[in-house]
Amino acid sequence: MNREKILSAITSAISHLKNSMKLFSNKNQEETFNMAWRASSDVEYCLFLLSLLHPGAVESFSLKRKSMSKQMETQQALISALNMLKEAKSNIESNDSAEAHKKTWQARIYLLKVQENFEKKRKTGTELSSTRS
Repeated sequence: MNREKILSAITSAISHLKNSMKLFSNKNQEETFNMAWRASSDVEYCLFLLSLLHPGAVESFSLKRKSMSKQMETQQALISALNMLKEAKSNIESNDSAEAHKKTWQARIYLLKVQENFEKKRKTGTELSSTRS
């Protein structure tokens, strides 16, 4: 039962991220952020379900958190999150929920970076960029 719910949440997050990337390429900041937020919501739900299968795993993920460039741009973070979720979906389909948990956790970190970038840009009134300035 949880496997289907996990797959559904990951699939939904992937769909929202794909939409977010299309909107980003059209320079629609607000909708880009809204789709990324929805993907984040799906990822959080998925992580909850995965944590039921692997209690205590979150502590090891937070200790192993990958160092991420502070200047990672929004488009790069969206692509990275999407790739991690595709890998997580593949892991779930092959019954490797531990690896799926790890990949979903990494996607969460990238999505938090997207949200952080959006908030910084919103406060300064500039557009989200796909290249470094």
